[in-house]
Amino acid sequence: MNVERFIFDAIRALCPDAEFSILNYDASDIRWIKTPEDFAPPTEAEVMEKAEVLRQEHLSKTENLESSRQSAISKLAALGLTVDEISAAFGLENN
Repeated sequence: MNVERFIFDAIRALCPDAEFSILNYDASDIRWIKTPEDFAPPTEAEVMEKAEVLRQEHLSKTENLESSRQSAISKLAALGLTVDEISAAFGLENN
């Protein structure tokens, strides 16, 4: 997953009270619309660093969800449910 997808969220996390626009997910092209009085805009490097942290958190959550899903499927199968029954009852499909 591209880090650029997380740039908006990174700016929002770094500057929660600021209003801004950004073109094409480009951290070097942030337009500050409304900012707090003592506002110091983050550098492009700070925005990209935060975006990477958010990307890693997202990947970790996705991996944890997939692991939990596979664990649930295995446990249900161990109880004697078929893959079709698991899918029908819980919407879980074994990949």
